[in-house]
Amino acid sequence: MRRIHVGLMVLWAALASGAGLFADAIPAGWTLSPSGVGGLSAAAANIVPTEGSYFGFIDTTGTSDTSFTGVIGAVSGSVLLSPTFVVGAGQTLRVDLNFLTNDGEEFQDFALVQLLSAGTGLPVATLYTANTGGAGAQAVPASGGPGPVSAGAALSPASAVFDGNFTGLVGGIPYGPTTWLGAPGGATGWVTSSFAPGSGTYQLRFVVSDVSDVGVPSALAMDNLRVGDNLIGSLEPAPAAEAPEPAAGLLVLGGLGLLRAARGKTRRPGPTR
Repeated sequence: MRRIHVGLMVLWAALASGAGLFADAIPAGWTLSPSGVGGLSAAAANIVPTEGSYFGFIDTTGTSDTSFTGVIGAVSGSVLLSPTFVVGAGQTLRVDLNFLTNDGEEFQDFALVQLLSAGTGLPVATLYTANTGGAGAQAVPASGGPGPVSAGAALSPASAVFDGNFTGLVGGIPYGPTTWLGAPGGATGWVTSSFAPGSGTYQLRFVVSDVSDVGVPSALAMDNLRVGDNLIGSLEPAPAAEAPEPAAGLLVLGGLGLLRAARGKTRRPGPTR
């Protein structure tokens, strides 16, 4: 178990516990693991949406089991499923992804994005992998767990490292500019994964996980999911419910006043002496 400044751990825990104050809820149609942590974020320092005004994210402050990934030492984190979508013959699926961290070195937090068959729930392809690796090491695609992307999946740029810049707040948590041991942290920048799976109905599964311990957070951001030129799985907040028109409120109050007046007129007079 690493030793880390207690003040930083308390700060990260406090910020994570208040994540709902900083993020909008995952939109309808998306499924966040029951003990996962994620939401929507507007632009923040060193990270802006690639489509619309918000991007989605999940982070390792969640406590969902991630051992199903097969990554050695995977402890817990957050898992997010997209809505189902249809891909036609010859169409290409694209998604923009950005990995953020304060962790690193031997504690290789990781991110994994898989395409699933909507019919079976089984993986069809691995579209993106990342981990926190060693100081200055390649973060995308991962060197070590969770391994390479599938044949046919293309990343643009082809690889990425952490930029060493302060990033956030995302979900209430600041990332970078360094990791807990002083290597570059922050964000990898947006990487676009492209894949042509053939015709069918699919879902995307996004995973971000701690390895070995849960002391220091990492996050996976996603945006601009599209098949061909068509967006899928909007990552924008639902429109706010409209307040009642003032005139409608006045009508209700007026109606209550008339009702009270009518009741007063029909009340029986009291007995006389």
